[in-house]
Amino acid sequence: LTETISSLLKVSNQPFQLTIGIFFISISFIIITMESNFFKSILKRRGKFVMTEEEIETELMSTHYTFEEIVQQISDAASQYTQRFLENVAANVRMESCKETSKLNRKVVCCLNSLALKIDSETKKYIDGNEKDSKETSQRKEQLLLSSQEASYKMLRLANISDQIICAAISLLALTAKYDIIRERHLKKSTHYSLDLPIQVMRLSLTRTKDQDIKPNVINEEKEEQKEQFAAEVQRKGCLYLGALADGHVEIANQIVQNNGLEAILEGIYWFRYHLHVINWGLWAIFILCYDHVANKCEFIRLNGIGKVLRVMKNVLSDDENNDNEINDIDQNKEGLEVARHGVAILFDLMRHDSTSGQSGNQIALNFMQIRKIALNAGLHDVIIVAMNKFPDNTQIMMMGQQMLIATGYTGQMPQFQGAIVPKR
Repeated sequence: LTETISSLLKVSNQPFQLTIGIFFISISFIIITMESNFFKSILKRRGKFVMTEEEIETELMSTHYTFEEIVQQISDAASQYTQRFLENVAANVRMESCKETSKLNRKVVCCLNSLALKIDSETKKYIDGNEKDSKETSQRKEQLLLSSQEASYKMLRLANISDQIICAAISLLALTAKYDIIRERHLKKSTHYSLDLPIQVMRLSLTRTKDQDIKPNVINEEKEEQKEQFAAEVQRKGCLYLGALADGHVEIANQIVQNNGLEAILEGIYWFRYHLHVINWGLWAIFILCYDHVANKCEFIRLNGIGKVLRVMKNVLSDDENNDNEINDIDQNKEGLEVARHGVAILFDLMRHDSTSGQSGNQIALNFMQIRKIALNAGLHDVIIVAMNKFPDNTQIMMMGQQMLIATGYTGQMPQFQGAIVPKR
């Protein structure tokens, strides 16, 4: 930069030429600065949105390809992935160490995410009223949903896929979970679209995370942190998917628990017990699976669910300075509120007397006295008091918390409600 300015000064002393030279140099400097990671980091810190190359590729793919073409690309990629996996096994080479595999992973992730964008776009058309729900458009949307489910399952069936692909596949499944046509397919075509597959993928991902031998190394620190983030994201999105699929559907909820879905969720939140987002969606999914479902509540108790839920709530809501959560941050505080609300709701629903339990036609009965003893031994009072003190203006937490404390013989000072009785408009 200095040499260029000096040469300009030597060539001419005319003010106009000097001004033009400095102008072009300034433009070059601005372009270099904008392209640099330093500038991007400043934008991120200030809340500006900066699209990555992968996001740009996903956006372009969603815009310029039909969903049939994207699904075909996923099918081709799955065939290539299987062939490369067999070749690497024969050559005793790890999949993630191969550059071609990394490129293939990125392509698959972009394809899955572009299908998610298409579903989101189709949904907005009906919400905004831009397109009427005619027979033709309904069929097109149904085909998009079924093709997206098929593409996700195709990738999840592959051996030794990365957590990044698992995240994209389960995220796509979560977008389709609320539609009846998808739920019917799970029930009627359980051989090809078994609920066992995504649950097993969640558990295998968690097992890999537990078995990782992480050695302190400055060079690999960022890479290992990224791996852990993807592993946590698999559990978070898995919980979101299972909860969305079971929401309002008793038969699906029963099948998820029968296929060890509840156990997978409990394992995930207990391992990532300081990860706010995993715990939030995990507790939400547990509530969906167990609410007004006696058999699932019994399974939850058998899996020591009460102790695990109280433990993760305590870790997240505790004021211990050694915790990594920054609960005072606005976003974290909102997520912490949801953790407290979902956790308190699970415990309240579990300990309230269920009039349907033990009646004719329902052979399973809950022992409420035993449930309360388990909860008290696991530290129920301490966790409920922390939740109530942290969010004293939340009506649901305060009302359910007070009733549980009274029902279990709490004799200490009861936290008082500090919110508005009539919600502000």
